[in-house]
Amino acid sequence: MKTREKIFVTGATGMVGAHILLRLLDADYSVIASYRDVSGIDKAKKIFSFYCKAPDIFINKIEWVKVDIEDQQQLAELLFDVKCVINCAAKISFNKREADQTIKQNIAITSSVVDAAIMAHVPRFIHISSIAALGSAVNGEQIDESHYFSSVKNKSAYSISKFESEMEVWRGISQGLNAVILNPSVILGPGDWENGSPSLIKKVAKGMPFFTNTVNGFIDVNDVAKISTKLIESDISGERFVLSSQNISYKSLFTQIANNLQTEPPKYEFKPWAVKPLIGVGKVLSFVGIANNLNRTTFNTIFNSCSYDGSLIIDRLKTHYTSFGKTLSRITDAYSNDNRLK
Repeated sequence: MKTREKIFVTGATGMVGAHILLRLLDADYSVIASYRDVSGIDKAKKIFSFYCKAPDIFINKIEWVKVDIEDQQQLAELLFDVKCVINCAAKISFNKREADQTIKQNIAITSSVVDAAIMAHVPRFIHISSIAALGSAVNGEQIDESHYFSSVKNKSAYSISKFESEMEVWRGISQGLNAVILNPSVILGPGDWENGSPSLIKKVAKGMPFFTNTVNGFIDVNDVAKISTKLIESDISGERFVLSSQNISYKSLFTQIANNLQTEPPKYEFKPWAVKPLIGVGKVLSFVGIANNLNRTTFNTIFNSCSYDGSLIIDRLKTHYTSFGKTLSRITDAYSNDNRLK
């Protein structure tokens, strides 16, 4: 019975991790979730509240364990008799001053989880990576699983850290770890309206005058959770998959969000020539969710369009992505309802 099969989730209190917890509970797995401090559990509870009126019921169904993820021995002991580890743990930072720390910490986290899983003989391992770990398009083609990270030039420390973290998973695979790597594009979902992609909703709601025509890939957080859960029982191993359902410009994204919220869409295009002189000054570009860290790398991220092909995993699992309109409607409704209650 699935209720006897234990799934261990690291990074469980973030937006992606919390949604995976809900999906696992819905699938009747026994769920173990790591956390660093109790405030993280409160964050997960907040995310649960977007989907149910009594989030404590689901919080209490989870076995919460406070653990130092970088302590291999402690972690390995917790992974005894676990069917699958879903590794969502990572430091997310684009601040140049935190570059070395971001790279070292993310490599150390993944290395520890991989080694602990091997020590505990965990049968299945799913690593949530990012499109940041992929290579670049050569001639404007869509980026897919065949695009390999080949140079650190113009790459952020976060990108480098995600690539190096994937290398730890591939090392584990070479040692017999039954693992799959997922590379989601920009993940959209309800969460902390002050940080990450959810903050874009709040910024548009409060009035965002500027936009860029930069194109990027996007995916529903529930699709990431669904695919992660489906892979637990899949025989797919030793592969990585791009997860991306829609390629659209930020102008289109912001306009759709504004229409859903019945607010004014952005009117003025932010041109590269207007921003480039600010490199080195650290000017805040809050409209794309990047604060106090403008440099050449983040400049390239903001203004370089990239499209992604996330069809392979859909074909392999015989599933589908949520329609983009439905995704945005659900998230903007969650934001509106949340602020109505305040």
